[in-house]
Amino acid sequence: MVQDCPVRPTFCLQSIASDAPCSPHHATVYHSSSSLICSGFGQIHKIPTSPETFDEYLSNLDKDRQWCIEFLTLTKGTWEDIISSLQAGTLYIISDGSFLDSYSTAVFIMEDQGNTCQVQNCVIAPGGAEDMSA
Repeated sequence: MVQDCPVRPTFCLQSIASDAPCSPHHATVYHSSSSLICSGFGQIHKIPTSPETFDEYLSNLDKDRQWCIEFLTLTKGTWEDIISSLQAGTLYIISDGSFLDSYSTAVFIMEDQGNTCQVQNCVIAPGGAEDMSA
């Protein structure tokens, strides 16, 4: 680096070997005579990877969506059993909800036709009266 300036650092065109940065950033640079001028930079965000399992998906759910799985329970079988039943068209879902005193609650039970796998959940949904509908 020719100039140690946090706003628009300037780099010489001749490269010099160095260790890999501990925290790499992406940068926008433009060429100016014998140097490169950095006009902007920022952190490199990791590209989210697809979860390997449904449990992994649930454990990586955004904080603002975790309310909907707080009491999610696999009571029989495995998630793979639930998926297979859903794909086979043999999964039944029974649900009910209520809105009272400015908060909303809901429950559901999912189970397959042979009663070999089951999921239960209950939630208190965020939001106000204007967000609810029947």
